[in-house]
Amino acid sequence: MGANFKTQSFDGKLSKKELETAFERVQDQDRYENGHSYSGGFGMARGLQIADKTFRDREIAEEYLDSNCEKWEEAIAVVYTDKDGAKKWLIGAVCAS
Repeated sequence: MGANFKTQSFDGKLSKKELETAFERVQDQDRYENGHSYSGGFGMARGLQIADKTFRDREIAEEYLDSNCEKWEEAIAVVYTDKDGAKKWLIGAVCAS
């Protein structure tokens, strides 16, 4: 079976708990729309791990996530600084498809 690397950005002002709740909603919506098996979406991740990592831009954050996320494991969240200087959460996962 295959896998898709996916990312999604969230407001950096969210607390870790708020981020977990927001990601759970994304997972629930993905499972609702695409099913519970091999959908290639965030619903396939086992949960969320929040890494204590901050990156200067999204591209570097995505490279880190792409290198550290694993199929069938938790999605990983990191912080990056956007082009306007605002902090953002970026969640990445390798999702079974």
